[in-house]
Amino acid sequence: MKMKNIVNKLCAVALGAAGLSTGVLSVAKADTTAFTPTLSLNGSGTGNDGLFFTPTTAISVTSLGYVDCGFSVGHDVGLYDVTTSTLLASTTVTISSTPLKGFYYNLIAPVLLTPDEEYAIVGTQVPADSNWTADSLTAAPDLIYDGYKYDYNSSLDLPSIPYATAYFGPNFQYAVESVPEPATGSCFLLGLVGLVYLCRLKTGRPIQSFMTRIHGAFCKDWPGANTGFVFQQESDVRAGDERQRAPRLIGRGGNIHAPGHA
Repeated sequence: MKMKNIVNKLCAVALGAAGLSTGVLSVAKADTTAFTPTLSLNGSGTGNDGLFFTPTTAISVTSLGYVDCGFSVGHDVGLYDVTTSTLLASTTVTISSTPLKGFYYNLIAPVLLTPDEEYAIVGTQVPADSNWTADSLTAAPDLIYDGYKYDYNSSLDLPSIPYATAYFGPNFQYAVESVPEPATGSCFLLGLVGLVYLCRLKTGRPIQSFMTRIHGAFCKDWPGANTGFVFQQESDVRAGDERQRAPRLIGRGGNIHAPGHA
């Protein structure tokens, strides 16, 4: 009996670890750079350079950047909601920021952008640093590039003058917001069940109500939830020895059937 309990515990731990790691790791993705330009040096200037874009899916902007321009001073970079002209996030990029492929970046608190809404990434140019024009410009697959606009203001704002050639300028990095698929959620729930079962083995506590709450919290919005499977704790009394079996999946239609009842 002791060996059986050890095996049960090991199985429950393995089940929990595998399910939970699958549910968490499956949504982890590397950040993506928004714009990849081919640049040519174009003297210096003053004003704001804005790249306007529309996400095709939900994304979270994780860092704001500015092109490697010499950085005699810091350059302000801001993320705007174009519809409302609202500044969603901003930072000052300096030579101490993190370099990556011709740009320097600062991390920001993630900002969620809505699909099919227009936004702009804007950077402020100063006369002391280099100014660049884009011979070509490629947007990331999750973005539609809507065009470039500028102004001559020395402080950060949302520019409004359109121009065919983009000046650099600003950039950003983002992560795609992904919702766990039903299979991923099932793995996560399976791992949670394994850990709960391990607790039951250690404490001997009934877990009927807890398992029912898990089902209600995790399964109600998933495809296939209408099958109505629920967990039930069943008692088995034999020869004066009362014991509880492991939880089993029974019932359809969302109803918990008591033992001995239809």
